[in-house]
Amino acid sequence: MSLCFNCGNRATYQIGQQLFCVDCAEKMSRIAERQQQEQVLRSVQSANMLNFLLERAEGMSVGPPGFLGRIAVPQIAFPTVKRDITLNSINIDRSTIGVLNTGQMQGIEKIDVNISRLSQAKQPETAEAFRNLTEAIVSSGEISEQQRSELVEQLQELSSQALLPPTQRKPGITRAVMTGLSSSLNTVSSLATIWATWGDTIRSGLGL
Repeated sequence: MSLCFNCGNRATYQIGQQLFCVDCAEKMSRIAERQQQEQVLRSVQSANMLNFLLERAEGMSVGPPGFLGRIAVPQIAFPTVKRDITLNSINIDRSTIGVLNTGQMQGIEKIDVNISRLSQAKQPETAEAFRNLTEAIVSSGEISEQQRSELVEQLQELSSQALLPPTQRKPGITRAVMTGLSSSLNTVSSLATIWATWGDTIRSGLGL
């Protein structure tokens, strides 16, 4: 298992040549964005100051306004820190990772951990069901970002419940989440097919 370069927890993201956990990757991203913003601000301030001095110089000369030209004020797009998510069970295309938001990636990481634990707990069919559903939801082009976030959150909750002993599960919450998940998946043709294949396996794994 790869460990975070900063804190030693389980690493799931790569920034440059270093591996980081979810929390440290988010902190690194915020630091990089702040540094980029500060650099842009300094460039804009310098350009504005030079233009002010040019304007003052023109005012003290006999030439027409603008004859000294002006410095272009930088319009710099803020580059984003590239993160490569490392998962043990779930397979996600790199191009898909680029469109996932932080919350979705965190949810997928937790589902991946739960899948590994389900396999270790001798529940391979349940683990396989969660893996197939997660991959289908992440790669689907038929759902909105909000729908994807909700579906990932539901799978995260159900996979966590599946790991618990039957006496520690919350049947009411589990049934409600299952109902919501089923309803949402059945409105999307490709996901409805996946759900028809693996839905009963998840129900069985949850004792429903």
